[in-house]
Order: sequence, then structure tokens, then C-alpha cells
Amino acid sequence: YDMIIMIMSNIVREATTVLLYHLILTNCYSECLTLPHRSSQQPRQRMPLRQHGGHPELLDAITKFSPSLTMDACRVFHGRGGSYPGADHLTLDYYPPAFLLTSFRQLPEEELGSYGDALEELWDKNYKSASVAVEEDGDPGDPTHAMPLAWVYQCRAERGNSTTRVMAGRISEPHVVTENDGRDKFLVHLERGQNHGLFLDMAEGRAWLRRRCALGEAISVLNLFSYTCAFSVAALNGGAGSVVNVDMSRGALKIGQRNHEINGLAQTGRARFLGHDLFKSWGKLKRL
Repeated sequence: YDMIIMIMSNIVREATTVLLYHLILTNCYSECLTLPHRSSQQPRQRMPLRQHGGHPELLDAITKFSPSLTMDACRVFHGRGGSYPGADHLTLDYYPPAFLLTSFRQLPEEELGSYGDALEELWDKNYKSASVAVEEDGDPGDPTHAMPLAWVYQCRAERGNSTTRVMAGRISEPHVVTENDGRDKFLVHLERGQNHGLFLDMAEGRAWLRRRCALGEAISVLNLFSYTCAFSVAALNGGAGSVVNVDMSRGALKIGQRNHEINGLAQTGRARFLGHDLFKSWGKLKRL
């Protein structure tokens, strides 16, 4: 294989690290695969807490965000990694048209209310007066309705366990989001499971791989711990000749196959999906 991709973490599919091994001696480590961060020599000063609670950096990120119903999915706020003092437990993602707030600590209801108010204010500013056709309460797309805010809160305070609450609006199914200016499509599921089908903190890694494939530097790709095969979609849409996806979860691979279908890649014969436990299947990998 020209490239092997491994996404691993303490629970394997909670992808917090991307290891890209480029086996044809290209300068694959010249580009950063993590989200932008500040130098440790210039720590960010704490912002004063607002009266209504909530972390000020997250509240500012919400205020400055400009959501669109047709934009790519993205991470709005990344508190993990120490870039924002006191916000290591917080992330906010936008899976159009819904927001997902994730906390690795239990949040008090007052703080959740602060984030909800900020999101409501942001959404009203963008869509309260907009004529957006939505289907609500049996009304088949009355154009006089404004698109309501939808946001979900997931608490992951207990290791290996999570609770999910829909705080406002509703999440439509199937829920398809995009990357790469709308060219890469992915199914997501915000209301169930600890993971949601697409790790947005890995967007730069997928963009990196897509560029390498477009340059012809990765013709064949081995995607280990592939989860729902988002890297496979990025590679194939970037021009890779073939991808082998390996994951122990056949359910995740099934979603991965659907991702290939909605991208028009299912009939190309360029992707394979193997439901193997990698730690017990090294012999099988050698025979690929």
C-alpha cells in the first residue's frame, strides 16, 4: 500500500490521534494534522466570566460563528488540548443544520442554559426572519416558517459512557453532512451512540489525504480502524485507485458502505470493507 491510515485512541474508535505512514518516502510530516494551536510560550489570558455563566471562550466562539444551512460540517470550538484555560472538557460541532455540544464533565443546567441562549441568539440573527421551507407539525414545507434552532448536548463525564439530550428542535433522519466544499458526503447520527459517524477534529487529516491522492502520491490506501470510512471517501474522491477499510465493527462498516453509496463510489469496485479485529488479524492483513 502507498499509504496506511490508522485512527486509534483508548477506545479505538474515539479518534483523537491520526497516524499517517506514507510508505513511499514523501514528506508526509511536513504538514500539521492537528487543529491550530497557540504557542505554549504565549498562554492565552483568561477572559472574565459573564454574569449568566458559561465559559467565555465558547460563548465568544458561538457569537462569532456564521452558520449556513449549506456549509460543510465543522468544529466551532475545540477546547481539548489546553488552548483555552478551563475549557479542556468542551467542544462544539456544527453538523448542519444542528449543533452538538460535547462535555467531558457534567455541566450544570444554568451553564447549559447560557449556551442555549447564545445559540438561540445566533440562530435568530441568521434565520428568524428568513423564509426557509421546513416541514413542521405536518405542514409540508410552508415557506413562511423559519428554520428552528436544533442543538444536542452529549455528556461524557463517565469514561466509556455517555448521555445525549436534544435540547432544542429536532434532528431529521437521514442526516447527511458534507466536507470538501460539498463534494464529500457523510451520514451522521447525533441522537444515538457515543460517536456520531464523522470526527470533525479529523477534517484536516482527511484534507491532507485528499491532497496526496490528488497528486498521485497515494494510489492504494489501507484504512485501519476505519470506523465509518470517512477517510476512504476522502481518498477515493481525491483520486486514489483503491482503499481497503478494516474495522472490527460491522455496523460501522455498514454505515461506511452507505457513505460510499451516497458519494457514487459503491459501484466503482475501488473500496473493500473487512470486518476484522486488527489485533487478531495480522495474518489476514498480510494476505491482502
